[in-house]
Amino acid sequence: MMEAYHEFKSSYEITKFGFFKQGLMSLRTALELGILSTYWAIVGEDDITFKNWLLAREKTPFTKEIQNKLLRNLNIQIFNERYPLKDFFDKLSILHNYVHTKGVPHSTFGDYQKMSFEQESSETLFERWYQAFQECVQLILILHLLKFPIASLKYDFIKKFGSYDKSPFCGGLFGDYQEDLVKFLGQEKLNFIQEIAHNDHETVQLIEWLDSHPDLPKEEIDKIVYEQHKTWGEQVSISPVTIQQQTPRLLLRNFQCSDTIAFANYRSDPEVAKYQSWDVPFSEAQATAFIESLQQVNPGVLGEWYQLAIELKSTGEMIGDCAFCILADDEQQAEIGFTLARKYQSKGYATEAITYLLDYLFTTYKLHRIRANCDAENTASIKLLQRVGMRCEGHFIKSLWFKNNWVDEMWFAILRDEWYQAKHPYPEP
Repeated sequence: MMEAYHEFKSSYEITKFGFFKQGLMSLRTALELGILSTYWAIVGEDDITFKNWLLAREKTPFTKEIQNKLLRNLNIQIFNERYPLKDFFDKLSILHNYVHTKGVPHSTFGDYQKMSFEQESSETLFERWYQAFQECVQLILILHLLKFPIASLKYDFIKKFGSYDKSPFCGGLFGDYQEDLVKFLGQEKLNFIQEIAHNDHETVQLIEWLDSHPDLPKEEIDKIVYEQHKTWGEQVSISPVTIQQQTPRLLLRNFQCSDTIAFANYRSDPEVAKYQSWDVPFSEAQATAFIESLQQVNPGVLGEWYQLAIELKSTGEMIGDCAFCILADDEQQAEIGFTLARKYQSKGYATEAITYLLDYLFTTYKLHRIRANCDAENTASIKLLQRVGMRCEGHFIKSLWFKNNWVDEMWFAILRDEWYQAKHPYPEP
């Protein structure tokens, strides 16, 4: 299922840049992966065919075979009687028109008038993709909820186990995610799936088993939550997360040991350091220690800054960095910062990097608000923050003791809704 999720993300990113045909092709792959996930769950993971398929020793089953196998599931049969799955598949047959396996008329060398996206506006093409996106997600959700119907029911697992993660069969569709289910399925379909769940023998047994367990005392729940957060913190140093955000000219990525010299060089430039927290010169030893420390942490830890290198794709040079910190006292908000080597300033690189950083943060962490601050005399940074759509929310007079002087601070911010409306013309994924 994770492969389908990543394919959905890829489709969104591709379409966002106007590659509508490729975005639809990627949607087709996401749909197939999502349906296969349910198919193999019904077949059973102990099935020898499934094991061979995982090892690429078995061909992927044909669509008709998959549909026939899905309809052997009783819950899917019941749902199919009221909402025929054929209708869902027929709606999504449009996705097959954008691959060459459907014949010459649907290929690049076929009827150009049929396939020419230049005949339609970007808005129309995006609406076509967005409609298909919603229908794909809806079908995959329906199939998985029918196979695992307990996921459609709202149940307080925390009072029984202290954490969703400690539930022996808990997935990711509980609690607040119920609202997302309504958004994608509609209340009527969700109500029917929940009705099926309440009549599903296995689900009823699971609920009875859950109800037979006593509720945990609040003190024990708090202890479990604390230990879980502590474990997450320990895991940070074990398996650092890899980030690679492509922009037209840049690559935003994790720092590497090979960045040491470039990093030390631009941090040692007095003009670059003028409005930054460090002093010059900035030695290679300091750069090495800083980069090594980054390799022991993960992004998104509350209250901790995480730095990303900015690489120029055309040359492979590391030309600057940007950073973010999700606020310790509010996980819905974050602060960002940025630095660029002097020779690469005034070329639009910083604007490009911060635009993509904002998009990454709003999309990945579902933040409500992102803020940034700079010295009131740092006109370049002020103009950059305004270019990416952040508004000035305050000018604080002599508010910060900085490098032996009281200086003015300018604070900027942008809300999630504002970002998607003003700088991101397409609906959220």
